[in-house]
Amino acid sequence: MRLGAEAGVAGLADHRPAALQPFMIEVADLVLTATQEHMSFALRQVPQAVTRVFTVLELAELVRILDARDGRDWIPAGRGVRAFAAEAAHHRALARSTTQPLDIVDPFRGPEEGYAEMIRIMDPAVETIADALARAVTPAP
Repeated sequence: MRLGAEAGVAGLADHRPAALQPFMIEVADLVLTATQEHMSFALRQVPQAVTRVFTVLELAELVRILDARDGRDWIPAGRGVRAFAAEAAHHRALARSTTQPLDIVDPFRGPEEGYAEMIRIMDPAVETIADALARAVTPAP
C-alpha cells in the first residue's frame, strides 16, 4: 500500500476485494480485468458482455493504436462509456495482433519490486483509458 500511496493512488486503505458476480457484469458499461484469464471468467459468466470486457492493457493498447491511426475522433464523443467500449471491441484484433502483453502480472505476496513494476506498467495504461473515457462522456463541441 505504501507504493500505491506514493504513486498517488487514493482510497487504498478502504479497498476491499469482492468476488465478481454476474449481475455486476450485466449492469456495467465497461469491465476491466488484470488478465485474460479473468476476462474469460467474466465472459463465461455473461457472454453477451463481450463488447464491454477487456484487460486493462488490451484496452489501453487499443486506444493508443486507434488514436495513432484515426486521430482522437474514433471515440464517439458524448455517447458514453458503453458506446466507447463497443467501438473499441470492434477493433479488438488490433491489440491482440501486437507483441504487447495483455496481462498484468499479479505481484501478490511477492517482493516489493513486483509492486513497483506493476505500478510502472499500470500508470500509463490507466492514464490512457481515463483520457479515452473522458472523451467518451464529454459532448462534442
